[in-house]
Amino acid sequence: MAILCKELSLLYVQVPATGCSVVGQVLKRQFGGEDVGRKHDDVPRMVASGVLSSSDVERLLVVANVRNPFDRLVTYYQRLNGAWIDDYFAFRRRDLERRRQREGLSEAEVERARRQILREEERKRRRVRIIQRIGFNAWVAGTVIRWRLRDRTSDTTRPHPYLHHLFPMLDHVQVVLRQEQLETDFNALLNRLGVEVPVSIPRKNLTPGKKPYTAYYNPLTRRLIEHLYRDDLALMGYRFDGYEPVEGPLYLTSTASRAARS
Repeated sequence: MAILCKELSLLYVQVPATGCSVVGQVLKRQFGGEDVGRKHDDVPRMVASGVLSSSDVERLLVVANVRNPFDRLVTYYQRLNGAWIDDYFAFRRRDLERRRQREGLSEAEVERARRQILREEERKRRRVRIIQRIGFNAWVAGTVIRWRLRDRTSDTTRPHPYLHHLFPMLDHVQVVLRQEQLETDFNALLNRLGVEVPVSIPRKNLTPGKKPYTAYYNPLTRRLIEHLYRDDLALMGYRFDGYEPVEGPLYLTSTASRAARS
């Protein structure tokens, strides 16, 4: 899902686990933002579904959040082991009911969709049980290795062919706001767009029971990610124990934006 702010000519792509919901609320409350697309849709998916046209994307400033990927992976792991799966499939079922009313789905179509959701839920719950047994480091090492094997035929001659592994949903994104300095980056962006009065970004969605993310990693897993994604971490200014502070948001080149396919 994204937020379209016509008065700012801005499209804000909501990347999960990056603080996107609080920015989205501010955009809707103060700048007339409207929801477009479906949950977890990136720009290519919205274009493919007809929600946006290619000309829309060309004229809009496309913005998204990023977050230290070492931290984000821990949050994702915690959510897999918590209520995330219940919330996600409850959303899927509510969305199906909305589609039934909005699109006039037949009973047969609804029943097929329900069975598909149930099969997916059973598959994900089996995976969660495995993840809980093996623990964080085995899970995250297996995850990044699987990503690289899946994309082993990618064109490695182009810059940052694996950027989307750690920084998802950035295809066509021109400006990235770092979660670690979200309010500062967001206000700098608004100032560029002619908004002179700064806004406040509330801090929400803290993951319950989460220790400092650095405590989850063993030395081997840390070095594996640093080795496999050295260039991508440098591009975004992240390291294991933090990030390189910069003034204002990061502006992606068109090449880096095209590389960020999720």
